[in-house]
Amino acid sequence: MEQNCKTDMLTGHYLGGRSFGPLLIAGTIFASIFSGYTVIGVPNESYRRGFYGFRWLTSSPYINYGFICTGVRLRKASLVRNYSTSVDFITDRFRSQLLRYTILAIQVMGSIIYVAAQVNALQSTFNSMFGIPIASAWPVICIFTIILAFEWAGGLAAVAMSDSIQGLVMVVSFCCIPFVILKNYGGWHNLDPITYAKPEFYQTPSKEDQWSFWQFSLINVCFFSLPHLVRAIERFLAAMMILTIRHLEDATIVRSPRPFFSKVGPWLASLPGVFIGTVGVQMLYDAGVENPPSPFTAIIEQLLSWGGFPEVVGIIALTASLAAIMSTADSLIIAISQLITVEVIWPLKPDASQSQLTWLARGSSFVAVVIALVTGILWKSGVSALTAINFPVVMQAVPAYINGLYGSTETQRLHPWSLAMGASAGIIYTFSFFFGYIFHNTEAKPVDTGITGVLLNVFVSVLAEFLVFDRSKFMQLVTRKKIKSDDDEKSPSIPVQTPVWDVPNTKRFGESNLTVSLLNAMMEGFPEPIRSPAYNAMFLLSVSIITPLIAEGQPVISEATNEWVSLPPTVLGIPWWFFKQILLSILPYAALLKIIWDMPNEYPFNEEKIDSSGMDPALLELTAQEMNFRSSYDAPNESIARRRSTLSSKLEAIGISKSQLDNAKTLREEHALEYIPKEQRLSSIIKQEAIEASGVAVKDESKEPQEMLQLKNFQPQ
Repeated sequence: MEQNCKTDMLTGHYLGGRSFGPLLIAGTIFASIFSGYTVIGVPNESYRRGFYGFRWLTSSPYINYGFICTGVRLRKASLVRNYSTSVDFITDRFRSQLLRYTILAIQVMGSIIYVAAQVNALQSTFNSMFGIPIASAWPVICIFTIILAFEWAGGLAAVAMSDSIQGLVMVVSFCCIPFVILKNYGGWHNLDPITYAKPEFYQTPSKEDQWSFWQFSLINVCFFSLPHLVRAIERFLAAMMILTIRHLEDATIVRSPRPFFSKVGPWLASLPGVFIGTVGVQMLYDAGVENPPSPFTAIIEQLLSWGGFPEVVGIIALTASLAAIMSTADSLIIAISQLITVEVIWPLKPDASQSQLTWLARGSSFVAVVIALVTGILWKSGVSALTAINFPVVMQAVPAYINGLYGSTETQRLHPWSLAMGASAGIIYTFSFFFGYIFHNTEAKPVDTGITGVLLNVFVSVLAEFLVFDRSKFMQLVTRKKIKSDDDEKSPSIPVQTPVWDVPNTKRFGESNLTVSLLNAMMEGFPEPIRSPAYNAMFLLSVSIITPLIAEGQPVISEATNEWVSLPPTVLGIPWWFFKQILLSILPYAALLKIIWDMPNEYPFNEEKIDSSGMDPALLELTAQEMNFRSSYDAPNESIARRRSTLSSKLEAIGISKSQLDNAKTLREEHALEYIPKEQRLSSIIKQEAIEASGVAVKDESKEPQEMLQLKNFQPQ
């Protein structure tokens, strides 16, 4: 891409030249979300905690709902404002270095913890797989060296392609393993609660487990703020539509039926994991294996011992387990490297060449891998504990994104220092509460540090806003009147202004500031479910419905005889309450499918309104060619600046002023739109200039019929 002048070096390395299609995007997102914890962690958790592992499947709708609610708006802002990192939106929206680097620290910290979890999972799996002592670190070091080489050599392009292959291997193995076990050993319907090795799995979950189940589903909304997934939002609509096929027939886009991998994925990955873990309990018990360090590996070893096709599936499954861990690790590593390079190194060395920055980027990848390796190797409490601290950390960035993305007026945007204080308080609380109370405390109450941490985060942000940075909001809340005394510098109605050193460079985003009105104008005509109280209430209600809210510990197992007082009711061999939760979980998935089905294939471009009422030049999207070249750290994009300036001139020429644009005043009658040829209308000019900016060859007008040239040169009287 660099040799063909299709991208600069950094954009090519970190964003693959923004050239991925929906299949490749779907593959890399699938492999990144359904990570090593899905392949190994869900079976292992189900082996140790039974059908409680089902929580990973039920939380997936809220992961995707978070993506949809924030992703469509972040993607549109990225197309208009030319974002390249997950922090660019925060920088552009709030114009504060303090908040910018607070969110950056949260995302880097969460990503390194996530990589450390992959290190821990890879070490236990690989070593168990090949009979190497669990404490031995050299295999995982060698594997991460390979991952680092992939990232150094090919950047995101290599990562995305390898992710897609790894995701395919994982899907194939997880589709085959349950059928192999069912054929050669038996399934849930063959298990007998009386002779089952862990009969307590058939009991209803404890109150603590039910409370943790609900909180876990809720906190997974924060997935969208993981930096390796925020980068995918750059091509978000293609990813959510996954395999939308468009046919051009008579210049009309026809939408064909869409397979939704993002919704089918959990059923292909998480539910088989619960099956493998719970049936594996009896398999290993019958084989005389007790408390294996990696239950998943021990279960697959049983498949290998059966020979034939089960052995082939077992080999694929072992490969898939390694591939899944590697796919998440490489996505995280390149995300960390991009954040550090673009947000820290490049501002410190603005005159560095692209080649120098790329080598510095590789150095940052190396440092991130070393930190993650040391953390993961020294961590002895397993992957679950790392996951338990990772999501609460990442959750502390969510309030800043939500506050910046949505709001009816600009006054509802909190002061950036208020948000920075809230996020800092949330992070301090998260680590203190987790390691001071929950970690290694068997008597700890089921309190999710992420949920309580984000509540503290919001409380501190609002309190700082009311008492320090913008006291007029508190006065308005108390008096319910808008204070109008902006001329008085000492008036509490004037928000505290940030000092000069806190203002970042923002020329690369465009000449205008990113306001809530500009964001709303970008999304005009596009359905956003987060703005629907019905959808939000429905998803919150479904979190509670899917949670098994039932009497705990039923039916009872006698402590004296260790036998059932009454046999547990089952459906198709599984506990009745688990079967009920499977059926109830279909509801949010169906609602999510409906939301995605109703989403347009592209952002609206209302030609009729543009031709009659004009278009704010600040809303013009950059082409892929324009986004792929960044000459320096904060250089404005000359191509889009020229196109926006041209549009402003054309609007002035036809008499559409900025105030009329702001008021959305229709000027159809004044400009006699019906007498203007389509080729000379504003919408056609905008499209043509976008084509030219994309570098696409323009048709030679000298070869067109004379009638067409006359039509294009026609001027309305």
